[in-house]
Amino acid sequence: MPISAIAEVGLVERREVYSWLQSDAYAPKQAALERLLLVKQIFSDEADGALRLYCRVWNRRMSGKPTLKEALTSADIDADLAREAVSALRHAVTKELGREKLRKDKAVCVSPASHLTIDLEACAARDE
Repeated sequence: MPISAIAEVGLVERREVYSWLQSDAYAPKQAALERLLLVKQIFSDEADGALRLYCRVWNRRMSGKPTLKEALTSADIDADLAREAVSALRHAVTKELGREKLRKDKAVCVSPASHLTIDLEACAARDE
C-alpha cells in the first residue's frame, strides 16, 4: 500500500508514516494502529500485491454507495461497507494482477518491439 494511502487510512500525516518505517522507537498512536489493523483484516483474504492495486481504483463509485476510499478514510471505518467495496472491485484488481503477471513472464527481451508485444498480449488477455 502506498505511503500516502496508509496515511489517509490512518488519519495521519505522511511524515508520521515515514517515521514509523524508519525508526523502531517511533510507533503509531493507538487510534491509527487500530485503524490499520482493521484495514489489514479487511484485506486479509486478498492476493499478494492486490492492496496496491485496490489503492489505484479506490475512488470508483459503486451503485450509489461510498467508494472504498470513503469507507476506509471515514472517522469510523465500517468494516462491512469496506468489505462490500473490496468485493465490488475484486474483479478489476484480479484482472490487473493477471496482466502484471503476464508482463513479468514475457519480459525477457527488452527491445521496444517486445514491450509493444507484451502490452498487446496483456490487453488481449484483459479482454478475454
